Amino acid sequence: MNDFILNLVETQKFISVQVVITNCTKQFPGVTQAMVVDKAIKDLAEAKLVSIINPQAKLEEKLVSWVPR
Repeated sequence: MNDFILNLVETQKFISVQVVITNCTKQFPGVTQAMVVDKAIKDLAEAKLVSIINPQAKLEEKLVSWVPR
């Protein structure tokens, strides 16, 4: 799922966390919102592959941006 999210963010440059969740739950049945936000996006951010814009905001206001290598 991490590769899927990274590819999605890389092609879009900026994408809302809500759109990432929607795409992941469609692509991977059984995946929960918590799995996407608390695990996958957080792991990618810790690896400095993506950045979470406005991390303290409500879920609907958060964005994910691609961090070029």
